[in-house]
Amino acid sequence: MKYCLLVPVLLLLCKTTSLSQINPDTSFSTITAEWNVGEHKTYQGYFLEYKIFEQDTFEWSEMIFDVDVDVQSKTDSGYIIDWRFHNYLCLVKGDTTSSPAFYDTMRYLVRTTKFGAFQELVNWKNLSAPMSQPFREVLNDPDMNDSAKKFASIVMRSFEDRNIFEHLHIPGIRQFYTFLGKSLVVREGENIETIPHFLTGEPVDYTTELIELLRRNDQMSLEIISHKQAKVVPVSKDVRLFLWLGAQMNGKPFPDEQQLLLPSSLNETTLSIVDEKTGWVKHCLQHKHIETSGWIIMQQYSIDEK
Repeated sequence: MKYCLLVPVLLLLCKTTSLSQINPDTSFSTITAEWNVGEHKTYQGYFLEYKIFEQDTFEWSEMIFDVDVDVQSKTDSGYIIDWRFHNYLCLVKGDTTSSPAFYDTMRYLVRTTKFGAFQELVNWKNLSAPMSQPFREVLNDPDMNDSAKKFASIVMRSFEDRNIFEHLHIPGIRQFYTFLGKSLVVREGENIETIPHFLTGEPVDYTTELIELLRRNDQMSLEIISHKQAKVVPVSKDVRLFLWLGAQMNGKPFPDEQQLLLPSSLNETTLSIVDEKTGWVKHCLQHKHIETSGWIIMQQYSIDEK
């Protein structure tokens, strides 16, 4: 199926008559991957981002692209999955733009456990080199101003650390594996985990809660929803620099000290529909709402089986 238009998240999260809710406070066996070497899946990918400053939507962009997923190898310990993103159609404020040509040829090799849970991006160093090249050029340019170099140095951190790279630069892949290889438990309460900050890569404590687990009436697929949130106080020096540069680039005022005392926050909701028998994801959608010092960034990323 193809989802080329933004579908309101609340509609997607609503229950329908074709779903039945599983009782809360119950643990279920792991969604286990049963994949075969040579197996191939194709998906339609979609990304949308809005940037808002004090209720003014001043920038929006969207991308539509194709995704190929291939099972490259299988051992007793897990799988190597080959991902490829290509045929990008990019729109910025309604104008068509092109993505760098090398993105169409890049292949992402993901290692999983034998149950299908994400372990690592095997070739992240090879991928980070071309992606980070523009920022390296800024750092090496003697005529570039100090603020631009500071910004580039913060971004470069995400290309030099595997954990940060995996969290910030492969969102479609990471959301695909959100629920695979894990025991799903629906209960009240939250799980705290430390992962990189959504702008700078600095370590931040996030609270995660599995809020809904629905089994479709055909008993062949699960619909799973989780919610993740973080609040960061105070605004760090690195985030301040991001805000200052964003204000300069977009002609917006820099947040005052009172705004900078407000917490930065991230609310992230992930929905997946997974085939219980094989572990293949049929549809996944992730919605992020980021607020910091008067700025709001909203992102939606979806992948749908063709």
